[in-house]
Amino acid sequence: QYLHFESYHPYSQKKNIPYRQFLRLKQICSDNKDFSKHAQDMTTDFLNRGYPHSLVTDALKKSSETHRESLLKPVPKTGRSDIVFATRYFKPLSNCRSVLNCHINILHTDDKLKEIFPQAPVVAFRRQNNFRNSLVSSHVNKPTPGCTPCKKTRCQTCRFILPCTEVSGHASIFK
Repeated sequence: QYLHFESYHPYSQKKNIPYRQFLRLKQICSDNKDFSKHAQDMTTDFLNRGYPHSLVTDALKKSSETHRESLLKPVPKTGRSDIVFATRYFKPLSNCRSVLNCHINILHTDDKLKEIFPQAPVVAFRRQNNFRNSLVSSHVNKPTPGCTPCKKTRCQTCRFILPCTEVSGHASIFK
C-alpha cells in the first residue's frame, strides 16, 4: 500500500515515491520482461492512490533509462558534516529551505557564523503528531510477580537485587 498523493506530506517526498519504487523494482527484477510486467502493476497501484499520470509515467521512464548494474553497486557514504535544521512538517514552512539558501549571505557577513555555517543548513522535517500519539491504551499491564530491578539510571539499589519470583525465609516460602 503506497502513500496516498493527497496526504499531508511534503510534495518532494510524494513526488519521489514512484521513482524510488520503480528503481527498487528494477534492482529486484533480473529480467526486463518481469520488470515491465510488475512496473505496469505498480503504475496502476500509483494511479489508484491518486498520483498524477504524468508523474508516474515520468518516474517509470526515468527508472527505465537507469542500468540495473549501476543500481546493484554499493553507494559509498559521503563524510558530510552538514548542520541540520529539523522541525515538524507544516505546509507553509515548505519554502523554508529556499529562504535559508537565499539568505545564507547574511550569515556569511560575520566571520564566526561563516565558519559555523559554510553552507546553508539542511532542512529536515519530522512527522506531525497524529491521533495515535494522543490515544491511550485501554490494556493495563499486570505487574510481573516477584522482585526485579527497576533499571532506572540513578537507582543505587538495582545492582544488589537478584531477579526472582520466590523469596524464602526461616519458616516458609513467600510467593
